[in-house]
Amino acid sequence: MKLCKFELPDEYSMVSHDIIADLSRLLEHGVPVGGFLESVLDNDLRMAVSRADMRNASTLKEITRLIFNYVPGVFGYKGSVSDYIFNDARYIINEHGQAERLQLVAR
Repeated sequence: MKLCKFELPDEYSMVSHDIIADLSRLLEHGVPVGGFLESVLDNDLRMAVSRADMRNASTLKEITRLIFNYVPGVFGYKGSVSDYIFNDARYIINEHGQAERLQLVAR
């Protein structure tokens, strides 16, 4: 499974392909994510748990570790996903697992 260009280690194999794809689209293109993932990225445990389906609830620890280890530190506060979507900064996770800021063409 890939997060952007990075092949994730096997320890993240339990994380839903949908979560990985949503994270990649958010980082690269600013595409909004579902309520569960938005709550995780916004560091709102109560909302994340209440919005999780059975699969995401059972892999919340792995999802959180993946975000902590590979997603740029622009998230983690209430409203951070909305701020990211409406900001022009975009990132990609390169083949080495490092966040790189993308250069965007002016609108």
